[in-house]
Amino acid sequence: MRGNKRALRDGGTLASLGSLSLDMKLGLRMLRKYPGLTIVGGLAMAFAIWVGAVVFQVMGCTSRPDLIHYFRSNSSAAPATTYR
Repeated sequence: MRGNKRALRDGGTLASLGSLSLDMKLGLRMLRKYPGLTIVGGLAMAFAIWVGAVVFQVMGCTSRPDLIHYFRSNSSAAPATTYR
């Protein structure tokens, strides 16, 4: 313990690499011990990322609708139509 404290006080960049592996082991152990919490947390993070992507998409479509027509007119699937 004293060696770890001394290494952290010295401020070496690789000094805390040993404690990183210990933290990873503990984290993986907790994930295995509580699988329901792991699944709920993963789903909550996926939902939050999805909501953020939807908000950015809606804001982009509502704030600059001319960009939608620009991208549609440059695609080969639809004929070019501009609205003014």
